Amino acid sequence: MNKPIMTNGAINMKAVREAFKGPFSIPPYTYSAAQHADVWWQIPKDWPEYKALAPIASLYEKKFNERYGWFQQIAINDLALIANAFERALKEDPNLLNRDLQKIRTVIRDKIETSKDLQAGGGILTLSPTNHNAVIPGTAMATIHFETGKIVYDMNLSKVKLNPPPPAPK
Repeated sequence: MNKPIMTNGAINMKAVREAFKGPFSIPPYTYSAAQHADVWWQIPKDWPEYKALAPIASLYEKKFNERYGWFQQIAINDLALIANAFERALKEDPNLLNRDLQKIRTVIRDKIETSKDLQAGGGILTLSPTNHNAVIPGTAMATIHFETGKIVYDMNLSKVKLNPPPPAPK
């Protein structure tokens, strides 16, 4: 083959990386879409995404002795969104938890859907009633490849902005 190979995010799984680190490192490189969480230590230190990811990712890696990445960010993003929603809801109505369950669910859903610029495990999250993707389009994605078995964040390919998702049907 004389062209770069593009693959999906499964390349970031530890077992896949280790099994194929040799072939993945042979030019033309194998490229993959990834999350900034997968390469948090390589993104510029002055980026808001780095400032959001570094404390969480470094703490995770120290505590669990494994690399932080996309899979870990999912749970942390969800916990951050839920905690933030409850915090904002309880600030407005300290008696919210004494209300009926349907009211609590509605208020929490509304708070989740109005999360804005929340620093979480995957970067900076913003939601709306019509966009539940959370991550601001273009801010969390990275393009990576492998050299000598190690992940390399490809800044030039990562600068290509993806179109935001279309609005949800009404």
